[in-house]
Amino acid sequence: MPHKYRFYASTASSDVHWGWISPQVITDAFEYKYIISGEVSYMIGNETYNLSEGDSLFFDGRLKHVPINKCKNLVKC
Repeated sequence: MPHKYRFYASTASSDVHWGWISPQVITDAFEYKYIISGEVSYMIGNETYNLSEGDSLFFDGRLKHVPINKCKNLVKC
């Protein structure tokens, strides 16, 4: 049986403000994050990935995930 994949794309950027706290979420999609400016940690499951301007991340959104901005600057991704 062939696999069925859903791919959602958005060209809108998102801002991650300093001190913003959110629980981890699950989405029914593969996600791609590109850091336009700033530095952010991205928690996926129990792993944390530190990203800075120019870095990107691709992952299965069905895993719990959340961005964490520990810097005092706005992050654009």
